[in-house]
Amino acid sequence: MMFQDESHKVFVGRLLKPDEIEPWVLAQNMGSSPANRVCHHHTYIPTKEQWKGLKSLTAIFRYYERKGWPKGVGPHFFNAPEGIYVATHPRHDGIGVAGHNHRVIHIENVGNYDKKPLNGQMLANLHILNRALSKNPGIKVNRSTHFFHRDHAPKTCPGTANTKELLIAVPAPKKEAKPVVTKYQRFTDVPKSHWAYKEIEAVAQAGIMIGSPNSTFQPDRPVTRAQVAVIVARLLDNIHKVTKEGGQL
Repeated sequence: MMFQDESHKVFVGRLLKPDEIEPWVLAQNMGSSPANRVCHHHTYIPTKEQWKGLKSLTAIFRYYERKGWPKGVGPHFFNAPEGIYVATHPRHDGIGVAGHNHRVIHIENVGNYDKKPLNGQMLANLHILNRALSKNPGIKVNRSTHFFHRDHAPKTCPGTANTKELLIAVPAPKKEAKPVVTKYQRFTDVPKSHWAYKEIEAVAQAGIMIGSPNSTFQPDRPVTRAQVAVIVARLLDNIHKVTKEGGQL
């Protein structure tokens, strides 16, 4: 599927089906300073039921002109039930959030998502568009480069039911597991099949022999008199602790 570069246009007005989204995006000249952020919106009105395709898109941009916006300038993409509409070409700065329009691609999801989140084919199409845009130098699909309209304005846009995990397809950060602190370390050169595995683990757990900083025990390495002294001192220390606490050896 071949597409031509349409970056010479400010307003494109093209409908892209799912298999056309990425080829179209990749065929476009994004300029020497391409967008490096993506902002997500919802139209609220019209709803999906009120949407009439290109007729609705044209009416929306006429409304923008009446507000004083430059002709053909607004959000770059409209995610509609029938596919993705290219509105303002993504090479050009659009309009979506005051103070956050330069080098920002604005995506409008047709409908009201304050009660129910985006789903179905429209959600799938949005993910396809996100992935296609990520192949444009400077844009990567992650939390830091995608943001919501409501992040910078007192609005619910793109709908209170929508989350970044859903729209951007980025999983929520996993909680880091707390490391298990032990009094001994496992040794990479002492497998469980080693004939002295249990004994080596026992002295390591007791803190009598702690091995090397690189997590090896070096079981065949000779022991010096100094090392023997350290081992015996640790052993005597353990014995002292046990007897002091009233325990038995």
